[in-house]
Parts: sequence; structure tokens; C-alpha cells
Amino acid sequence: MCTLVHTVAMGTWIYYTATRATALSDDEREVLDRIVAEQNAGFPFDYEVLSLSPETPQDVLLQGSVKIKITSETLASIVYWCAALSEMRRTLPDAQWSVRLEEAEIPWTDDGYGFPELDGLTDKMFDL
Repeated sequence: MCTLVHTVAMGTWIYYTATRATALSDDEREVLDRIVAEQNAGFPFDYEVLSLSPETPQDVLLQGSVKIKITSETLASIVYWCAALSEMRRTLPDAQWSVRLEEAEIPWTDDGYGFPELDGLTDKMFDL
């Protein structure tokens, strides 16, 4: 049995960081800002959305988090944000990425971030 959600005050967090030696170009920043805006606007639930930290340590291109409420929409929210972060990662393929659900690293596959043991289940549940 796989436990995907660790509850902390009735919520869980996805944390993400991308690092590399070279800074973001203006074009990369523009694409990432567009992705974040589009994904936040398209989030179908009334809860927190992606946020990027305005200041990051050297070599950190971007970092941020999104809080996910523990409700009947929890799994759908995790799947949604994994897809959004996958799109962001494809924009910066040469960066080193860490995407975690609390302390658990979310696996990266050719299809993007997600949990392979849920393949097919989420498609049926949420018409993805």
C-alpha cells in the first residue's frame, strides 16, 4: 500500500526547486511566468496556487511550493500540480529539479512528474 499524502494541519505541500549554474534568460523567465499564470488560472479548485519565491540562493533558478487541502479533491490537485511542474521542467531541461510531496520525492518519468502506481486511475477519476 502506498501512502501519498501526509497530513499537516489538514493539508500537504508540494515543494519544488530547479538549480543550474547559469541564470534564467529573459525568454525562460517569460515562459515560466506564462506557465504559472495559465496553470494557476486553470486550477479547478478553490485553494492555493503555485507561488515562486522572489529571492533564491545562488544557482537556484526557481523554488516554491503549493499547499494542497486534504479534501475529496486532494488526489486531483496533486495530479494537476504534477502536470504543471512537468511543463515547467520541460522549459528548463538542463536544470536539476527536485519536486517533493512533503519529504517524498515525486518520481520523474518520460510522461512527467507523478506516481506510476496511479497510472490510469487518475485518468478515469478526473477525465484527464
